[in-house]
Amino acid sequence: MIYYLRKVGLSVRRLTIFFLIDIWRMAFLLVLLSVQSLAIAGPLLENHSNVKSVQYDLSFTLPLLNDLSLVHQDEGMQRREVAPPYRVEEEYLERTKKVQLAKNQGVLSLLVDSGVDRAEAYKIIQALSEHVNVSILPVGKEFNLTIDTTGKLNKLTLVVGFAESLELVRHGDNYRTNQFESPVDARKYYVKGEISGSLYQSGKESGLSNSVLTKLNEIFSYSVDFQRQIRAGDQFSVFYDTLFNSQTGKEKLNRILFAELILSGEKISLYRFSTEGPQGVDYFYPDGQGSRGFLMRTPLENARLSSYFGRRKHPVLGYTRVHKGLDFGAPLGTPILAAGDGIIERASYFGSFGNYIRIRHGSGIKTIYAHLKGYAKGISKGGRVKQGQVIGYLGATGRVQGRHLHYEIHKNGTAVDPLRLDLPISKGLVGDSLNQFSQQVQKIQDELIKYGQQNQFDS
Repeated sequence: MIYYLRKVGLSVRRLTIFFLIDIWRMAFLLVLLSVQSLAIAGPLLENHSNVKSVQYDLSFTLPLLNDLSLVHQDEGMQRREVAPPYRVEEEYLERTKKVQLAKNQGVLSLLVDSGVDRAEAYKIIQALSEHVNVSILPVGKEFNLTIDTTGKLNKLTLVVGFAESLELVRHGDNYRTNQFESPVDARKYYVKGEISGSLYQSGKESGLSNSVLTKLNEIFSYSVDFQRQIRAGDQFSVFYDTLFNSQTGKEKLNRILFAELILSGEKISLYRFSTEGPQGVDYFYPDGQGSRGFLMRTPLENARLSSYFGRRKHPVLGYTRVHKGLDFGAPLGTPILAAGDGIIERASYFGSFGNYIRIRHGSGIKTIYAHLKGYAKGISKGGRVKQGQVIGYLGATGRVQGRHLHYEIHKNGTAVDPLRLDLPISKGLVGDSLNQFSQQVQKIQDELIKYGQQNQFDS
């Protein structure tokens, strides 16, 4: 026992000695560090009088043990001393998202898929239906939704027109509707160019939009055969205005005020004019004669005439027979237009004609459209159509080699050549209407001179 006590005492003495030696070594190193620092700073003090020596206090490097907070604290006390994180009340949490109407998707489905409670979605549909027809909204229509965590919609924003938007805001258990109109600016453009291939391609190269070119095609479709009369070197000019939405940066065609084609040296000028009679807004020649024909010469846009009326070798059957109409080639799905006002006698599949439409017009005239890919919405037997209305889309149904539109005109039951048929045109202006039109023509001519001078100055 005595032997073991001696051993323990010896170990305690050794530990004490080692501890004192370590403290002495640490003190020696700190003093040496202080001396070296002064040695380094010495030359700096000698050469720079503006540098002052400051006593370096090392006391903080050896804090006293009793300065350390080692007091035991209860775990619960420590937990209470930690500040809780900031929490947002659930009723104020919401998210905003932009969603678009997908193909074959209804607004109800869009809202439910976006996290809106189904019962709330029904209320929203009812509120929207008072202002827009939700069943005909196009694919890609964008909705801005603000939804809270309970699945309730706080706000919905929908653009319903070029400068019109609709906002639904939750007000208790119902929705309040706000309608907004963005300010728009009118801008005018005067564009002239030379036709090198087609009017469409040359117009695009001159900066004309699709909407302007489509309207140009409609304006001249009664007086110009785009397949046979257009030549390289012919000229075009168009004076039109647009509406510009400064908030969205979007611009759309408002009116074509004047349009002109010079074909093989022959000038065809048309002016827009609004009458109080049944004609309404229409385009007239400078003398006041109407330009609108009984039928459009070309019932689709940007097409090429691929086959004429008369005897030809049938491309599928292989023998010669009478081709009773015209064939127009164009991209698949190109809209087909009603050549004139009338009533649909047939809109269904019809043997070798494929998808087929026949329209009865006045004066014993009927038009036929065959090989369609499909029909426009609302086109069915007995329905009425207006001139220029989309009735179907170019396709390759029936007995055909490739996509095209087969177009026929029948007069009193007999097929006639659409290119040779002499059809009546709309009546001209007389009296006060003619005087007002003449004044408007002069006003537009003055504006054209001004815009022409500006273009010369800019160039």
